Amino acid sequence: MKKIKFYQFICLLLVIIIISSCDKENSGKLKVNFSNPQVLLMKKNKTKSSTKSETLFQIDDKGKITVVVEGVIVHHVYPFSYGAVIYTNKGNYIIYFDNTSWKLPDDFDHGGGKVFIGENEEGDLIFGDVSIIRKGTQTISKLQTALDGPSVLELSGNFAIISGRTAGEWIWQIFNTVDTKRYRALSNNVLALSKEKALSGGQLWDMTTGIWYDAVAGYTGDNGIYLKNGAAILGCMSGSQYYTGVGIIYPSGDLEILCNDEFTYGGGRSFFNTGDYFIVKEFDKISVVKRGNLSKTEILAEYNVLAIAVSLNKVYFISEDVYGVKTVGFFSLDDNTVTIFETEDEYEDIFSI
Repeated sequence: MKKIKFYQFICLLLVIIIISSCDKENSGKLKVNFSNPQVLLMKKNKTKSSTKSETLFQIDDKGKITVVVEGVIVHHVYPFSYGAVIYTNKGNYIIYFDNTSWKLPDDFDHGGGKVFIGENEEGDLIFGDVSIIRKGTQTISKLQTALDGPSVLELSGNFAIISGRTAGEWIWQIFNTVDTKRYRALSNNVLALSKEKALSGGQLWDMTTGIWYDAVAGYTGDNGIYLKNGAAILGCMSGSQYYTGVGIIYPSGDLEILCNDEFTYGGGRSFFNTGDYFIVKEFDKISVVKRGNLSKTEILAEYNVLAIAVSLNKVYFISEDVYGVKTVGFFSLDDNTVTIFETEDEYEDIFSI
């Protein structure tokens, strides 16, 4: 009997070691289920004690709503062109469209200085403390600087505005996240116009030389969209005249006004682009400007739209009826039709990729 118990003990010990080894091998990996996502959806977890209540979903290219990650509760998501950074109840991860994942170090938390800022034009991922993960690597590089407490304020294209303290004063620098060149900036905002040109405040910067000129058009807001050959803007200055509408600033600094209708909007995600369409989520309506048309057009007037995202000439939306019931659908900008998804779940937010 003693001999049998001893063998049982050895077998149990081996099982524990094997399980422990497997857990260690699988640590930092998630079960990811991307399938050609068009937009991402977030659903509130109504059972905080449960880890089985998935919160991150996708609408795929076949119009199906499916779970993206299993076994974790996603609190925040930041999509980029080939994946997303997610903050969960079991740590923080980068998940990729090829359904692989990578767990970030614990200090890359959502509430700290290393929060995800965005993706540059090369696909590199930029974080709040000026840490960079180059595309195709899982290596974190850090900006070498004499600035005390450097942090990223804005990112557009390949260019970022970083702030930090030097010689007892706070300064701004305009920073090329690819070749790491930096210049003393006069403003705390930046809008990329090409791989060589950027607009910061009223200055047009040549980022290859660090020389800047007074710009024909000034950009002072948060609603700019980098287009690679210029940038779309919502509200700008040209000389002493302020335009409330949608325009494009080119790398030369020249301004083209697409629509000068008045738009009323708040902060956050208000300005979107897909193809030749520019979409503005106003306080009480969704407006569309098509390149070549001088006036805006209202869409989804019969819906109380809470949030929108765009993909391939479609405006995906979450709306709410008078009873507080939420629905998900999309508006096709090509044929002006509305499609509503059949789902029993209610989603809280929606994100472009």
